[in-house]
Amino acid sequence: MGWPIERKHPRLKIAVPVEAHHPLENYPRRGQTANVSEAGCYIEMVQTLDPATGIGVVLWLDNVRIEARAEVICKHPNVGNGIRFVRMQDADKKKLREFLGTAQKGRGLPWRKSGE
Repeated sequence: MGWPIERKHPRLKIAVPVEAHHPLENYPRRGQTANVSEAGCYIEMVQTLDPATGIGVVLWLDNVRIEARAEVICKHPNVGNGIRFVRMQDADKKKLREFLGTAQKGRGLPWRKSGE
């Protein structure tokens, strides 16, 4: 029996490139998202991180860089991590919100000009 989950920010199934930057590592862990919302994302990657780890996240939304401080919420070994955004600049929040709004309406990517 499953309970319906109502979220403040709906998750959209969107695959975009993402980097997870652990503060004790000199390299980013790269993957792609399985879903994204204004509150967080799920990152598909083989080298997963432990829950409660604070990380930096970079989302690449059609070559537009969005940065956030985040926390690992869940771990599925060799599959991926659930991520909660903790802090994000207002300009990046606006870009993410615009991207998600456009994607949800099925109008393509907001930063592309018609015909690209």
